[in-house]
Amino acid sequence: MASADERTAELGRTLTQLHEAERAAKSTVRGSFDEERQLRLLHELRRRVNRLAEELDLEEPGSDQAR
Repeated sequence: MASADERTAELGRTLTQLHEAERAAKSTVRGSFDEERQLRLLHELRRRVNRLAEELDLEEPGSDQAR
C-alpha cells in the first residue's frame, strides 16, 4: 500500500489534472464528441480525487462537513 506522502503527491497531481481538464472543458463546443470525452475525464478525475481524499481521511473538496 502506498504511503501517505505518496497518496498526497498523487492527490496533488490528480487535482492539477482536474483543473486542466476543467479549463479544457470550458473551451469545448457543447454537444460535440470532445465535450463527451471531457465530461467523462472530469467525472473520472473527481472520483479519483474523492478516493484519494478518503484514503487520506480528508474532507471531500468543497464539503462543509467536519469529521
